[in-house]
Amino acid sequence: MTNSTITKLGEFQAGANYVFLGFKEIFHPKVRHFIYVPIIINLIIFSVIFYYGAQYIYHKLSFLSPTLPSWLHWLSGFLTFIKNTLLFFIFTLSIGIITLASTLCANLIAAPFNGLLSEAFSKALNGTLPSRSFGQTITQTISRELVKFLYYLPRAILLGIVAVILYFLPPVNLVIPVLFYWFSAWMMAIQYIDYPADNFHINFSTTMKKLKERRMLCLGFGLTVTLLSSIPFVNFIVMPAAVISATRLWHEKLI
Repeated sequence: MTNSTITKLGEFQAGANYVFLGFKEIFHPKVRHFIYVPIIINLIIFSVIFYYGAQYIYHKLSFLSPTLPSWLHWLSGFLTFIKNTLLFFIFTLSIGIITLASTLCANLIAAPFNGLLSEAFSKALNGTLPSRSFGQTITQTISRELVKFLYYLPRAILLGIVAVILYFLPPVNLVIPVLFYWFSAWMMAIQYIDYPADNFHINFSTTMKKLKERRMLCLGFGLTVTLLSSIPFVNFIVMPAAVISATRLWHEKLI
């Protein structure tokens, strides 16, 4: 293993470790009163999306319970095993997608509160932030979310097109989940690290340049957030923990 590979793996692991540091600091005395609104928003959105998503999945999976003709009853045991195995994998994957989708929606709605949380934690780290009024913070955070959305959208569409093409090319289509998680990792890194960058009035293009310079560090952070966001109940507190950890990462590695 080359020194370059070891360095990249070290960067990746360091990014992941920052996420877990965020969980330890989520109830820091100077920021804990900022986490309640994001958690409540996450809880409401997850409940709504999970409820309707689970109903949709249940109806769509009905095709896995066909009525067999009498002369095929001897296959019923084997087919039941296959059906239950498919159900398990499809349900597990669907829950992960639903949970991740709810987190992405919650990020959009809770963005102003996440910006305030990041700002509060920056000050807790003895960071000196450029002055900005409360109203300016809210307005700028919302406009920044639009900038990020315009960055995500064409790339998400391109990934969707690639996924559709690969779907018809077995076994190459096995890389689709890998592409999905790596794309999500990069998007999550941008989503959360942009909060402290914005608090320092760093424009989006400059922020992206900084992230690309430490790509493996950011991917380690983003992939960990993505995986934790796909776990039901854990995802309720991932968002504020990710904001806090991204803010620390910004101060210690990117500023």
